Amino acid sequence: MFSKLLYSLICIGFCFSNITNSIKTSHQCKDIIKAIESHYGLPKGLLQAIAKTESNMRPWVICVGKKAISFKNQNAMINHIKLLIQNRREFYIGCMQLSYKSHRNRFKRWEVMTDPFHNIDYAAKMLVRFKRKYGSWENAVRFYHSGFTQSSIVYKNRIFFRWNKIKT
Repeated sequence: MFSKLLYSLICIGFCFSNITNSIKTSHQCKDIIKAIESHYGLPKGLLQAIAKTESNMRPWVICVGKKAISFKNQNAMINHIKLLIQNRREFYIGCMQLSYKSHRNRFKRWEVMTDPFHNIDYAAKMLVRFKRKYGSWENAVRFYHSGFTQSSIVYKNRIFFRWNKIKT
């Protein structure tokens, strides 16, 4: 009951706020991750391990190729993304590094992907869906990265190593 209340309060605070007044620090991202893990019944620390690996818990970061670009705020990140869209570049957005190409149509507007709450919430829903479909958190994490490929095994091992450090 408490986790649902906390999740609702966070959603009210972030879902209905102005896009520029969203989360600005990794500490706040960590709080959102904890609430969302609890809300969806994800193992404690799993989303945090993924976010730490993907973006180092930074909300205003995009990755183009192997280069991470950090921004001071959400508006600066959105402006840069608009240039990437014009140049038809593949890139990944936010704390959970969601693929613009693969996931933009799952949001009402692509800009919503840049909001840390929605970015993390979407990633959590994907993991839960993958766990249901593929039977384990290990497989869910692999599929989150790149399906069942050799690189997804390396990724899963990296996430689980980090997750074990968070749990202890």
